[in-house]
Amino acid sequence: MPSPAPAAPPPAATTETPTPQPAAATEAQLPPTTEPATEPTDEQIRASAAQCLGSPLLARLLESQALAGKAVAVVDLIARGESPRKFLSALQPEGKFRTVQRDEREYLDPASYERYTPLADAVEAMDQQACARLYQRLGPWLEKKYREIGEPGRTFRQALTDAIGELLKVPAFDGDIPLSTTAVNMKMDIPELEALSDAQKHLLRMGPKNIRRIQEALRKLSAALGLVLQ
Repeated sequence: MPSPAPAAPPPAATTETPTPQPAAATEAQLPPTTEPATEPTDEQIRASAAQCLGSPLLARLLESQALAGKAVAVVDLIARGESPRKFLSALQPEGKFRTVQRDEREYLDPASYERYTPLADAVEAMDQQACARLYQRLGPWLEKKYREIGEPGRTFRQALTDAIGELLKVPAFDGDIPLSTTAVNMKMDIPELEALSDAQKHLLRMGPKNIRRIQEALRKLSAALGLVLQ
């Protein structure tokens, strides 16, 4: 009689490889929480924004009223490429815009850029993480305010992303900028600079060094807020 076949070995134990889980979002990158029961007052916003803005120069922005609405209006205007000047008069630099004459041509005076150095200092000194926490708390109300003035179907977060992107497109132009005077204003005789939006021209007038500093601060702020820039 043939010998019985040896018993088959038991199946090898298998271990299930766990599916990697995405890293948890930090508080700064989370979308705004649901709308609080009561709208924050200007006093509450001032107290919360003080750490974010930090410098006395930027703190001037908190001296007005209807702060949430004005913040939304500034973002909306910049995102559209329009000037937010009427809401930011507190940041107006000292001195006047100056030009210089060379070879029978008029140029923007590079010395004018120095007027904006204190603003670049202030923007660099902002506490990005404190700003992210502020956005986390106020985001729902900013969205509500934006629905009152913004494009239908568009969010404040989208407008904020576009506003920062608008400013990041400004070239840090290191060369001389020739000017010519028209019947209503003064224009730049470099087509790609003259073609910039009104919002972008505000940043351009701050000069290449300040442009680079402010744009780097905006990139850091975007990262802290979890914004995806194009």
